[in-house]
Amino acid sequence: KADIKFKRFQQSTALDWDEDGVKEIKGFRIVILKHMFTPLEAKPDRDKFFDELKEEVGAEIEKKCGEIEKFTVFENNPDGVIAIKFQNGSSAHKCIETMDGRFFGQRKIECFYFDGKTNYKVGASE
Repeated sequence: KADIKFKRFQQSTALDWDEDGVKEIKGFRIVILKHMFTPLEAKPDRDKFFDELKEEVGAEIEKKCGEIEKFTVFENNPDGVIAIKFQNGSSAHKCIETMDGRFFGQRKIECFYFDGKTNYKVGASE
């Protein structure tokens, strides 16, 4: 459903003369960043690692892209997934433009809109 909604949005904006190039669209304020960390990196002190990750990444993205409403780290996800919900769609769009393909910790980041259905939560395992 989100894919169809996004395609319709792209079609409607293809010939649009919107000044900043990004129209607000409900539901496209959440982005996913993959490959931001590995479970091994978090091993020594998980709480400290994830607190620092949230603080550093959150501050950088908010500075470059716009105000963050919610920042979620899926700590047990082997793909190193973070979800960010922005105050508005233009900030989410800017985050994708800024972060997708960028390298972080020698890993290439994938950054894209949340599809509304994928569950990135993974149970804790020892």
